[in-house]
Amino acid sequence: MISHFVKLVIIDRSRFNWLRYLTLALSCAGILRGEYRLLFHGLISSIPAALLAGLAGALYTVAANWSPSITLNSARINLLFCLSGLVITIVWVLHAEDIQGTAAFLASVKLRYLPIMTLNAFSTALAITLGKSFLFPIDTIESHHFSESRVEGWLGDTVTPLALSGMVGCATTLTLRRSYTTYLQVFAFFLALLCIGENSTFSTLRQRRWKDGQRGYALLARTDGLESMDSEDTMTSRESSETRVSSTHSHSANNPFVRSFIVGLTVASLWFIFLILNFQEQLHIKKTIETPHLDLAYKPTIGAELVISMYKESLPDIAQLISTLRAMPSLRDAAVHIYAKGADAPLADIKRLTGATNVTKLPNVGREGETYLYHILNEWDRLAKHTVFLQANVHNPREFYPRVKGYYDPERTGMMSLGWSGNVCNCEDCSDRWSFEDSTGLFPSIHGRIYNSSTTCNTVLLSYKGQFIASAGRIRGIDKSIYDDLRNAFVDENSWAHQESYLKGREDSMSTPLFGYTMERMWNLLMQCSSTDVSWKCPTLLSGDRLGGDIEDCQCFDDADGADM
Repeated sequence: MISHFVKLVIIDRSRFNWLRYLTLALSCAGILRGEYRLLFHGLISSIPAALLAGLAGALYTVAANWSPSITLNSARINLLFCLSGLVITIVWVLHAEDIQGTAAFLASVKLRYLPIMTLNAFSTALAITLGKSFLFPIDTIESHHFSESRVEGWLGDTVTPLALSGMVGCATTLTLRRSYTTYLQVFAFFLALLCIGENSTFSTLRQRRWKDGQRGYALLARTDGLESMDSEDTMTSRESSETRVSSTHSHSANNPFVRSFIVGLTVASLWFIFLILNFQEQLHIKKTIETPHLDLAYKPTIGAELVISMYKESLPDIAQLISTLRAMPSLRDAAVHIYAKGADAPLADIKRLTGATNVTKLPNVGREGETYLYHILNEWDRLAKHTVFLQANVHNPREFYPRVKGYYDPERTGMMSLGWSGNVCNCEDCSDRWSFEDSTGLFPSIHGRIYNSSTTCNTVLLSYKGQFIASAGRIRGIDKSIYDDLRNAFVDENSWAHQESYLKGREDSMSTPLFGYTMERMWNLLMQCSSTDVSWKCPTLLSGDRLGGDIEDCQCFDDADGADM
C-alpha cells in the first residue's frame, strides 16, 4: 500500500510538471509566432545566451544538491552571472566580422538612442539583481513545504516581468521605428506568467498536493509500526522550517498596504498606457499628408518586367532566378531585361542560357543603382506596368521568393521594397546603424523636388538590398530630371559624389562608388512610399508575415485618385 501511494504521489507531481511545461511551451510559441521583427543576428545571439543561462542554472542546482554545505547568497550569484555575461560579450565582440566594423557600429550610435539603451540596461540589471529571468528564473532551493509565502513569491515573480515589459513596451511604441504586439502575444504572455518560477501557479498546486501526500504517508507509516520520522534531526529541520514560515508571515504582515497599492497601480498604469499606444493606428501622425504624384495617363504595353543588374554572376543561377519568379502566377508572362556590366560580357550566351527577352551591355560603373537609373531613363516611354528591380545575386533568396509571391499584387502594388523592412530615419538627419549618413542633405533636397516643397520632410522609410518592385505610375510620377541628376552623380568623375567633401576619407571608385549605398536607401523616397504604416506594420523577410496583417502592410498601393490606399 505504501509503495502504491508513493507511486501515485510521484505520478501526481509529474502530471503537474508536464502541464506546466506544456503550457509554458505553448505560450512561448504564441509569443514567437506573433513576432514580426525577427532578424537572423538577433536569433543567433539570443539562442546561445538562453542555452548558457539554462546551463548555468542546471550546474548551480547540481552543485547545490551534490554539496549542501556550499552556500551561495543572491549577491554572489548575481556577481557570477554578471561576470559570465561580461565574458560572453567580450568574446562576441572579438569574434565579430571585423573589429573595424564593430568600431564603426559603436561610433554610429547617436545620442538619441541613449534613452532606450539606458532603459534596456536598467531593466536588464534589475532583472539580474532580482534573480528573475522570464525564460530561466533563478530561484534558490527552498523547502518542499507549502505555505502562503509561495503565493507572495508568485506575485513577486509576476510583478517583475510585468513591470519591465510594460516599461519597455511603452518606450518602444514611442520610438521612430515603433514596435507592435498582437493580441495573441498579450494573451500568451499573461498565460506564461502563470508558469514561470518555482512559485508559479502550477508549482503551488503541485506543492499543495505534495504536502497532502506527505501527511498521508506519515500517517500510514505510523500505522504500520515503522520507525517514526520525528527524529531529533527531523524535528530540528521542521522547527527551522516553521520558524522561516513564521518569519515570512511576520514580514508579510509588516509590509505596508500603501506600498503594494502603489506598485500595483504603477504596473497597471504601465500596461494600460502600453496597450493603448500599441493598438493605436495613427500614433505618429504627420502634420502634412504626402499625396503621391502618379502618372495615371501613361498606358504601359507590358504587364511586368524583370530588370536584372549583372556583373560576373553564374548564368545557371540567373536562369534559376528567372524561372523561379516566372513560376509564380503573377509573373508568369514577365519580360526579362538583363544589364551585363563589363567589357567581356558574353551577350549571346547570356540571352541563350537565361531566356532573357533583352540583354544590354553597360560599363562597369555605379553598381546596381546606376543600372536601374539607366533603365528608367532609356525605357521611359516603354516602362512595364510593374518593374521588378533585382541584382543577379539576389539577397536572402529563401525569404525573398515567399515575399514576392505572397505580397505582390499585379493590380494595386505601387512600391514594395524586398529588403530589410521598417528602418526609418529623420529626413533632415538621416542615418542608420550600418554607418550610413546623409551628410549632404540629399534626402530633404530630393523630397523638396518631388513634392515642390509643399510638404515638410519628416521621416524617410529606407530601402535595402537593391531589390524592389515599382509601378510605372510611381516611377513616372516625379520629374525625369531627378533620375538624370542622380545618374550623373554616378557616371561623372567630377560630380559631388566623387569629391572629398562627400567622401570624407572613405573609399570610392567608379565601379563601387560610395554613393551607391545612399542610392540603395533612397528608392522608397523616390517612389513616394515613406508611409508610417509601411514602416512599422511590415514584418521582416525572416518572419514572413504578421498575425492579423495584410499585404498592404509592406507596400504602397496605387489607387485611381493618385493617393495611397
